[in-house]
Formats: sequence, C-alpha cells, structure tokens
Amino acid sequence: MMNKKQKFSLEDGTASVEMSASMLEGWIQVCKTPKAAIESAAKYYKLKRSGQKTDEERKEFAKLERIYDLVKDFSSSHRYLLEKEDFSQQDMDYIFALDKKEKTGLSNESLSGGKTSSAVYQSLLLEQVFKGMKERAGAFMEQNHIEETGDEDALSDWLDRELSDCIKNKSDVMTMIAKAMGKALGDPGRDALVGELEDFIKNRWISRLFTDAGEENKDELIIDTSSKPQGNHNKAQLLRNAYDAVTQDGNMVRYLDACVIRATMGQ
Repeated sequence: MMNKKQKFSLEDGTASVEMSASMLEGWIQVCKTPKAAIESAAKYYKLKRSGQKTDEERKEFAKLERIYDLVKDFSSSHRYLLEKEDFSQQDMDYIFALDKKEKTGLSNESLSGGKTSSAVYQSLLLEQVFKGMKERAGAFMEQNHIEETGDEDALSDWLDRELSDCIKNKSDVMTMIAKAMGKALGDPGRDALVGELEDFIKNRWISRLFTDAGEENKDELIIDTSSKPQGNHNKAQLLRNAYDAVTQDGNMVRYLDACVIRATMGQ
C-alpha cells in the first residue's frame, strides 16, 4: 500500500497529486508542510510531463528536480520502518510528528482509509501491542455465537480483558506511544491524552480488524476482507460497540492511564 499510487488533495481543494504514500511522506519532510509538498509535487509532475518549456519553466523544473532527488533519498532511507520489529522512542516521535503534519492541510478523503504513511506506521506500532488479537477475537465470537446472538455484554467483557492484558504485557511500548503522542499534541494533559489514546486504538486498530458487510478494501494493512457477518449481526460493528463500552467503564482505561502517568513523568 505504501508504494501504490493514490490521489492526495489539499483541504482547501487548491491542488492535488497522484503518488505513493511513501513519496508523499518524503515531499512533506523536504518541503515541511503538506501544502508546500502537494503544490511542489503537482508542479514537478506537470512540468515533467510537458514537452517544450520556457526558460523560466526550465529553471523551475531544475529546482524541483533537485527537491525530487532529496525526496527519493528520504523515502528510501525510511523504508526500514516497515521492516522493524521494535520501534525506538525516536521512531515513535517521528511517526506521530508526521501524523500531525499530514493532518494539517490534507483533505479528509486523503486521510481516510489509512492511506498515509503515518497511518501505516501507527498500525505497525499497535501490532506490537495487540498482535494476534484478530484471531483471538474471531475465535471468541465464533465459539460463543456472538454474531448470531449479538451479545455485546459478553463481547465487551472479553474485549476488556483482552485489551487490558495486552496493554499490561506491553506497557513499555504503550508508554512510549503515549509519550510520542503527547509530544506531538503539545502535552495536552493526563485526561485528554488518555482520551486521545482511546480514540487512537479505536481508529487505528479496533475499526480495522474486521470489515463491515459488503466492504472491499484489500489495501488495508491488517483488515480482514473475508469477514462478512454470518449471522444477524455485523462482526465489525459489534466489536466497535464493545470497545465503546470498554472505554466507558472498563479496566483497560486504568492501564492506559498508568501508561500516560509514566509517559508524562518521564519514567
């Protein structure tokens, strides 16, 4: 998915360009902002495709070619993030800073569906914490006929235990994630950061474990496109509802809070 070309647009609709997520990442890092990145990339590809150029256009294209070379170098140097099994605090700080940049200026359409580099990296971070959860969730729902009964209470109880155990066992990783997120958000405070982590887990993990009925999105990193509801209830929606219940009064929140405390105290 990182190397597949897709359309990225500015929030104000003034410019758009087709390129891979990894190349967009490089343009943003070199040009500093999504607006400058999209505008420069669009101009570069337009001039590259054009035949005869004026003297002014040739000078501008030469400048953009130098930028493009830097973009390629950056993109190549950061592909290691896709292959890492363990992320350092510096890696996580970079990923959440990139996420903040990508959200500043890009259209909602460009950000949807986990298409950006930061979204892919963040899913890999959560894979370290919740690895194997999709299979465990599927097995529990099948064994307890959750799709047929729609028993969200049983599912939320299981999900709370599952998430709590994962966070407890990988508290060091979740603490690093909390620290990186807090830094990117400008240290929003303990309660706000816990809420941000809850939304982060829902959007980057829970909502992507299973597809809704009829969805076909084979480009998602961890999504299960074969998971169609077999009973009267939708597996993906049941899981989201269960997660919402967990964030209201589940033990998981206490473990997240503990990670936030350690992150903000620098322990």
